[in-house]
Amino acid sequence: MTQTASLADVDAKMACILGHGPVADAGRSHLASGGARIRARIALSAAEGLRLPVSTALSCAVASELLHNASLIHDDIQDGDRRRRGADALWVSCGMATALSAGDLMISGANCALADHPFPAEAILLTHDAIATTIRGQAEDLASPETFDIQLRVAARKSGPLLALPLQLSLCAAQADGLDATAEAARDLALAYQALDDLADRDVDLERGTANLCLSLERQGLRRPEAASRLRDAAASAIRDARRHVSRLPAATRAPFSQLADQMDRNLKEYAHAT
Repeated sequence: MTQTASLADVDAKMACILGHGPVADAGRSHLASGGARIRARIALSAAEGLRLPVSTALSCAVASELLHNASLIHDDIQDGDRRRRGADALWVSCGMATALSAGDLMISGANCALADHPFPAEAILLTHDAIATTIRGQAEDLASPETFDIQLRVAARKSGPLLALPLQLSLCAAQADGLDATAEAARDLALAYQALDDLADRDVDLERGTANLCLSLERQGLRRPEAASRLRDAAASAIRDARRHVSRLPAATRAPFSQLADQMDRNLKEYAHAT
């Protein structure tokens, strides 16, 4: 029977890599606050499909999860968001200096996790590219892009690369094709997720004064039903494009992205008449 890694193994490995001390404790506190571990699930599923060893599966999953959570910590600081996962954001509960350091520690920890990757040099290059693209997206977002199309591209650039990374790291470990298709599928899934999230959170974001694609369209002159319809269309188109890119992946690695697309399709049907 082939041994496989679990989400509990991922959590234990992340805690071990963070080490000890106040900053590490803050990082563990953030990790313990919740999160669906979507990126870890993608890595573990792909690793199992590609028959990668447990150490490699954990390397891909831990590196991806640590980077994602570091991006959340830093994003909350830059955006001034005080809540995360139903509780105080880390910078609110622990202070900005500790939160910044915890995010930095997670980024370093991701590089530590990649030491167990069978092709660490290639993995580090993939990881740097994902981080750099995410940073460009965050910088563009902070510049408050005005048009709807640009906002969609920024949303995809902010979230797509770190969603693609766990699958890309697994493909790299197996020396399998599909890196570009993974990036394109993740970009479209990230775009669809943001569109659906903003559709669901329109009223809450209006009250909080938070950026929202629906509200952006309304500010550009569309009535609320028209804005909601356009956002639904954007999400539907992105989901279709994502499925097309997923079909180009090795069959053993398609399940995680296909399942995400299925979930977004279900969400889209729930919002079919949202106004």
